[in-house]
Amino acid sequence: MLGIKARHERSAIGWLADGLSLLLPSEVDLLTWPPTSRARAARRGCDHARLLAEAVGRRSGIRAHATLTRGPGPAQQGRSRADRVATGPVFVPLFALDGLAVVVVDDVVTTGATLSSAGRTLMDAGAVRTHGLAVAATPEPPAPGHSGPHSGN
Repeated sequence: MLGIKARHERSAIGWLADGLSLLLPSEVDLLTWPPTSRARAARRGCDHARLLAEAVGRRSGIRAHATLTRGPGPAQQGRSRADRVATGPVFVPLFALDGLAVVVVDDVVTTGATLSSAGRTLMDAGAVRTHGLAVAATPEPPAPGHSGPHSGN
């Protein structure tokens, strides 16, 4: 993902989408993504979650469509885990999703705040079910007093 996000390398998107397609739930009506801010997409040259969702859609035959806009608020990157969980990003639905089962495709899950916020917004817009699907996840930090798997604690 770092190559895709930082160096604009898109060659891995295809095989990542192949893998994500295998993980889709059986009943899905629509794929979407949590949009990044316009400023961040402009800096990076694209919205990586959108590229992934669209590639998963091509491979699975399930329509990928923008369903959310990003509301005002701070970027998630650089914020503490506690702050991200307490105040995740704000999304606004673009249209009603009455009765649809929607999968939100993202690149990396750090705390789950982005997928949770997107899922809540989609449910508020009428989706009957939402699922989150991501390429990677940041590991949970070790518990206080535990310095790792080989610490002997």
